[in-house]
Amino acid sequence: MRSEDEKKSLVKSIKMTKNEETVIKEKAKEHNKSFSRYMVDAAVNDGDKPLPPQIPVMVTNIVNKAEEIAKQKNRRGITALRKDVEKLWSML
Repeated sequence: MRSEDEKKSLVKSIKMTKNEETVIKEKAKEHNKSFSRYMVDAAVNDGDKPLPPQIPVMVTNIVNKAEEIAKQKNRRGITALRKDVEKLWSML
């Protein structure tokens, strides 16, 4: 059960343009969040949130794979690397 401080009891209204609403909806969908959850998370975390620990690990793995592919000229490796990079970008 949530403590009193964690209960969501406040409702606020904001003004925005139709275009701003569309952009926020798209970003919320990309992050698999509701409109309001995305808005709150974006406002509360506003760039102060450090990178998740798996991001540096993923970057290191991608660089290592790229070096291996460059040495071997491995086409399958390039496809796998592309998927890893796409996954990384989706997390950022």
